Amino acid sequence: MGVVGGGSDYILSMHNYIVGLEEIMYNQPADDGRAHALWSIPKQLLQAERLDKFHVLLLEDVQRHLTNLTGNTMRPDWLGQNLGDFKRLSGEVEETLKQPVAQLVDLMYKLISIRDARQFLDLNTSMWRLS
Repeated sequence: MGVVGGGSDYILSMHNYIVGLEEIMYNQPADDGRAHALWSIPKQLLQAERLDKFHVLLLEDVQRHLTNLTGNTMRPDWLGQNLGDFKRLSGEVEETLKQPVAQLVDLMYKLISIRDARQFLDLNTSMWRLS
């Protein structure tokens, strides 16, 4: 449970970080200074997903080998609790982190587009006045 518990701690800390970024974006929509931090999150989540998938595959392989070694086909679920924990963790990463980050990235693109459109209109207005 130590590794999975650490994963849950990671999810909680990343969730809090994402919520903080979201607050900043809504409170300061014209400030895109947090864009780099937001862009780095999907890479971290991909690494977490890969690590989780590696653990699931490893535990499934170990379980298969233990079953073959002991010849005990009556109870092939040696590591079922751990497998379930890692699969649950994977679902939490998807639901708690990936979906909100995708929404924040979409929001960031919209905010940047609005800011750029305003700058373009201001520039056009200035050019019109000059001409």
